[in-house]
Amino acid sequence: MRYLWMAILLLSRCDVVYGAEVTNVSQSPVSRSYFCKAVKDREPVGLIPAVSSDTAHVYYYTELEGYDGEYITHEWTNDAGKILFSKKLSVGDSARWRTWSAKTIYPTYSGYLTVITKDADGNIVTRYSIAIGSRKVRVKK
Repeated sequence: MRYLWMAILLLSRCDVVYGAEVTNVSQSPVSRSYFCKAVKDREPVGLIPAVSSDTAHVYYYTELEGYDGEYITHEWTNDAGKILFSKKLSVGDSARWRTWSAKTIYPTYSGYLTVITKDADGNIVTRYSIAIGSRKVRVKK
């Protein structure tokens, strides 16, 4: 499993990918996606593989290239797959577009948060997970 994880990192053009499952990679408009502590000047700050339960917010950053849809959606789900938060994010008329959403982390939460990115037609283009609390980072299958 460790070697699979290393291969994923190498094949992803050395982008830092935590707990990632990218579906249909060759057709995905997503060029970068990260969990981070903040977004400054439209760039992710403080890439994170996991967070403690006392973290106030987690940001999920997505960069699109060559996407011609009007919007994408970030669906934040819990371990059971229940949608906790869904954010429709507008996409402008540019060859490259950067956007993000954020989720409040409550001190009582422990588990995994997964963000599913969907295109305007509802197709899943990426699925990333992050550990909250004492859980270990995992690759979802």
